[in-house]
Amino acid sequence: MKYILMLFALYFVVPKTPAQTLIATSNDPYALANHNQRKIVRDADTNVYIVYTTLEDSSHIIKGLSYNNSLMEWGDPFVICEGNNPSLAISADNKFFLLYESNDAVSQIHSALSEDFILWQNIMNVSQSNYTCRIPVADVDSAGVVNVFWIEHISDINESLLYSTIQEGSLTNSVIVCSKTIIHDVAIANHLQYLTNSFYFALQFENDSLQFFYSADYLNTLDTIHSSTGNMPCITYNNMENYTPEMHIARFLYNTPEHLFEFEYSYEVGFLNSYELNLQPADYLCIDNLMPPIGYSFLYMDNGSLQHIFSYGAMFSTMHIMETLNGGAITYPSIAYRHYNPLYVDFIWLDGNGIYHLQDEKHIYTPHVPEIPDTNSLTVSGNPNPFSDQIVLQVNSTNANEIPIIEIYNTSSQLIDRISPFDNKGYSFKYLWQGKNSNGGIVKPGIYIVLCIQGDLRHASKIVYKPL
Repeated sequence: MKYILMLFALYFVVPKTPAQTLIATSNDPYALANHNQRKIVRDADTNVYIVYTTLEDSSHIIKGLSYNNSLMEWGDPFVICEGNNPSLAISADNKFFLLYESNDAVSQIHSALSEDFILWQNIMNVSQSNYTCRIPVADVDSAGVVNVFWIEHISDINESLLYSTIQEGSLTNSVIVCSKTIIHDVAIANHLQYLTNSFYFALQFENDSLQFFYSADYLNTLDTIHSSTGNMPCITYNNMENYTPEMHIARFLYNTPEHLFEFEYSYEVGFLNSYELNLQPADYLCIDNLMPPIGYSFLYMDNGSLQHIFSYGAMFSTMHIMETLNGGAITYPSIAYRHYNPLYVDFIWLDGNGIYHLQDEKHIYTPHVPEIPDTNSLTVSGNPNPFSDQIVLQVNSTNANEIPIIEIYNTSSQLIDRISPFDNKGYSFKYLWQGKNSNGGIVKPGIYIVLCIQGDLRHASKIVYKPL
């Protein structure tokens, strides 16, 4: 359940998050199948693009539809091509790459390119195999290179993971990464701000074995960074532009047999932190892009209930449930990975024959009235919000023995200021921020993220600086 906001808090200032919207229908029960095959992406202007499948005359058809953020409206679904299990990737300059399974008797992995999401061209056979191929996943790096993985069924007792790249419309020779009795899943993540050519990927194979890898040179070299037992591997790889290389952190989430497990890794530094989330294994997981100093969003589905959860990272034992959806037959949720948005997530899911979309906040707006914290937690309130010259932030905590730290971030994930309390009364702490950075300069008007840290607890919320 999302945090309860006072009704008057920013009601007239900030647009309200829209309710779930039925955007398309499909008679294919697997229309959005495979959690690491990204069905939804955002461009740099926060327009949303979606691919899914439907059935016509017992044949799979791939359709697309998009949301125009300027017009605030959905377009009509349209046919892109024949095929199945599409995966959508988007480059820094908003070029779209579609990877999918062909409808051939021996299915192959095909790709297509579009610069407007309407006209698709450069269709090519990526797999070029004599064997059945399935479940392509793809992402784009800083050079515009499309990294593609897929699974090839080479015999009744053996499958292989294949890798190839698409560079300026040309296909490189595919490489066999590994061969296993069965390969269940593969995930990939390039750097979110397209700053490097490196990427992380994960593989789930027989006996639910998991392995996580890193490569900085298109698989010429490959490093195994973590092994475990579980399923539903998810990866998100940094969005920071100004951090040093050791801060290019990737975060990983997966099911173990007992719980959800999360860890953080930087190739330059190594294994950073890990944490067992207080959640039982999910039926389905999808991960969003991250704000490294603060956290990331993920979708967690269990027993027909779909939750958007914000995690503050593996070194902090806090996470917030932002939204919970319950439906008659919720399946195959998918969350937008590109481009990074610090304020909200876009996600879709299938419920019966309907495909639904929801835009949900990553953080609530800081309420005016202080809240009473739950056991072993803390809350933040701010008055006034929006503010024109200064805002008083009040932290209420169940721990009076440790002074909370307040950090102010802009929506580019940059630390603006770190402030200390000017008043401390038992379990209540007050802070003053005057819309200035750590050097005393006035910041730009807009939305800022307030991060409160106390021990292994975190709480983030939004404030609005609106000078007169």
